[in-house]
Parts: sequence; structure tokens; C-alpha cells
Amino acid sequence: MKLQDLPRGSVVLVAFPFTDLTATKVRPAIVLSTPEFHARHGDVIIAAVSSVVRRPEHPTSVLLPVDSPDFARTGLRVASTVHCGKLVTVQGTLVLKRLGHLASPALRRVDTALRRAVGLA
Repeated sequence: MKLQDLPRGSVVLVAFPFTDLTATKVRPAIVLSTPEFHARHGDVIIAAVSSVVRRPEHPTSVLLPVDSPDFARTGLRVASTVHCGKLVTVQGTLVLKRLGHLASPALRRVDTALRRAVGLA
């Protein structure tokens, strides 16, 4: 897969590292970086996605419910949560597959949660 063809908001399968960096787990993630960043660095900045859905929604997380009109575009199989506090930069070679993409409303919610997670909101 060419990283330059991987737009921001893509839903990908990636070998996501554990926070202690001892191992990885293949899981979905949201691409936060731009194709220009990918081309320059060969890396991708991603946010973790989990099938564990908790309510109420945490300010640094975004729920992706199955009943959303745009859910099918994500390529995810079940309702999921984007964890904007679980960010990592990985080598592009760890991106295994593109599943789909977030629609604009969901990506805007991710942007808001991301700003909260890093103290910009």
C-alpha cells in the first residue's frame, strides 16, 4: 500500500504497539496524519480503535455506532470507539490494510477529541 494514497481519516488495520512497547496487536486505527507527512517520513500517526463501547462517551473518545448512517463506510464490523488519547506514530510498513474511512462529521468529532486529549481545547 502506498502511504501517499492513505488520506487522513482512513480506517486501517495496523500492528498497534502496546503502551509498554513489548508487543503489538493487529487492530483497527484511524489515520491522523496527512499523505504529505507519510511521504516525507515513511511513518503514519494513528489513534487506536476498540470494539469496547462505554457510555457516556469520554471527552477524548469518539463513539462510532453501527446505526450511524455513515458507519458502513468505516469498514468496521461492530460499533467501536476511537481513543484519541491513545496515539502512536508507526512505520508505514505496519499498516496492513485500509478498511474504509470516516465521514466528515465523525472526523470532526475525532479532531475535537484529539484537541482535548493534547490540551489544545
